[in-house]
Amino acid sequence: MSSTFDILAITTFSGLLLFAVVMDIRHRVIPNVACLGIVVLGVITSIFSSGAAGLTSSVIGMVIGLVVLLPIYAFGRLGAGDVKLLAACGAYLGPVGLVNGTILAFLIGGLLGFYYILVSRLAYLNPRMYAFFPHSGPSHKKIELPYGVAIAGGSMLSLWLKPLQFTIFGIS
Repeated sequence: MSSTFDILAITTFSGLLLFAVVMDIRHRVIPNVACLGIVVLGVITSIFSSGAAGLTSSVIGMVIGLVVLLPIYAFGRLGAGDVKLLAACGAYLGPVGLVNGTILAFLIGGLLGFYYILVSRLAYLNPRMYAFFPHSGPSHKKIELPYGVAIAGGSMLSLWLKPLQFTIFGIS
């Protein structure tokens, strides 16, 4: 695979993740078009880089992404867009990249959750802070965390730290 193709693929992946993050922050919705774009990009990139083995890796990454977050979605703790975004990232990153990205996403999600709780509690003390934290306050019974931010952050960190990735069950 050429360096130009790699740069174009990474740029497109980053742009689609950024679009998903912005929509998740603003509207608490991750558009299907962003997820589908990442899946198509991931499958095409995998096929160009490794042929049939790349396609297999892309499909395995998608399945792992679905399996990891589907139980959390079933209990109503995440939206369907978050599940689809992680599965789409699995198509691009492959199984090893997705596992590393998911671990990083859980860490980022924990920090993001801590931040949201802290800011929402401070907003009760100073009502002017509601402008910075619109999804909290007396009218909101629960905090809606835009978990797409954590998924995108974990995926990008996994991509940037690719040389440090470990192999799982001989799959690289």
